[in-house]
Amino acid sequence: MLTDFFANRQGGDAVFAFIRVLAVLDAIFVQCLGLWWMSGLPQRGGILGTTAAAVLVLWALRRAARAVFQFDDYTWMTFRIGKWVLVLWVFGLVTQLWLRAGH
Repeated sequence: MLTDFFANRQGGDAVFAFIRVLAVLDAIFVQCLGLWWMSGLPQRGGILGTTAAAVLVLWALRRAARAVFQFDDYTWMTFRIGKWVLVLWVFGLVTQLWLRAGH
């Protein structure tokens, strides 16, 4: 998919390499946010927090490996989560406008 797009362009190899690096960062970013959030929990979540941390690390490694070795099958987590964040933001905006209108 992206490989074919950049194959015939000047400087395409450098751009494609940069996109692959971004894919690896995308693969581990959400899991790192989850680990950061769990570090603030009381007693770091106890046994459940430790198990969840191990699952997050394994999930990040699996996604990073897919981003490196199976790039054509990689799905961007930023876009997947970004769609839901946008939907929630629009819902909150509409709700605020509705409440300010006096309903």
